[in-house]
Amino acid sequence: MTNQVAKIIEGNWDQIKGKAKKYWGQLNNDDLATIEGSYDTLVGKLTETYGWTANEAKLQVNSFIDQVGKLKDKITDEEHGIAQEVLETLSNSIDKCHERLSGIEDTVSSYVKNNPTKVLGIAVLTGFAIAKLLNLSK
Repeated sequence: MTNQVAKIIEGNWDQIKGKAKKYWGQLNNDDLATIEGSYDTLVGKLTETYGWTANEAKLQVNSFIDQVGKLKDKITDEEHGIAQEVLETLSNSIDKCHERLSGIEDTVSSYVKNNPTKVLGIAVLTGFAIAKLLNLSK
C-alpha cells in the first residue's frame, strides 16, 4: 500500500497539499514546498514536526490519503452532470453578452460616424448640464 500511496501523493500533490495543510495544521507553506509530493519527505516532516515514529507517520499519511479518496468519491455522477450544465449555461451566457456588446458597439460607432454634428451637440450640452449641476451644488 505504501507504494500506491506514494504514487498518489507524487501524482496529485498540487491538488492535495492544501488538504494536507488543513489535516496537519502544524505544517507550513515552506514544509509543503519542501515535500514537493515526496512520500518519504512527507513522512520525515511529520516525524520531525509531530514527534511521531516513522510507522506512526506512515499510518497518518495512509489515513489521510484514504480520507482524500473518500472526499473525491462523494462527487457523484449527478453532481458532475449538474456542474457541466452550469458551466455550459455560463459559457452560453458569456457568448450572448459578447454578441450583444459587439452589436451595441457597432450601433454606437455607426451612429457617431453618420451623425457627427448631433453627437458633438449632445456632448456639448451634456458638458453644460454637468457644469450647471456642479455650480448648483456649491
